[in-house]
Amino acid sequence: LAEIIERETARALKQREGEEELKRAEAKRVAVAAERDAAIKERDALELRKERVAASLERDHDELVAVLDGLDDALGAIERLGDAASPAELARAEELRDRRRAAASRTASLESKIASGRVLPEEDERALRELEDR
Repeated sequence: LAEIIERETARALKQREGEEELKRAEAKRVAVAAERDAAIKERDALELRKERVAASLERDHDELVAVLDGLDDALGAIERLGDAASPAELARAEELRDRRRAAASRTASLESKIASGRVLPEEDERALRELEDR
């Protein structure tokens, strides 16, 4: 009788250990799935943010191109006056050239960012690359 009890106890213990191992494996699987889902959500949020920033940069670029066109037109009008331009018009032309240089520099900077695709802050870009590598 003691032997039967011992065998049954061992069998019950082994069964309980198996069930506990299954519970641990299931808990681990759930944790991994939750971590994966969180990483996917974070990646999607960063990608959406990147698309929005890129679209905003494109709009800024288009606005700057329009500003450059307007500055070019204004400068062209003053330059067509030639020697007939007054000192005030010449001073205005210099101001317009300065504004044009600044707008052209900003346009070049935007074009560079847009072309490279690196529109997010470095930390966010790094996080996005790490999430995509998972």
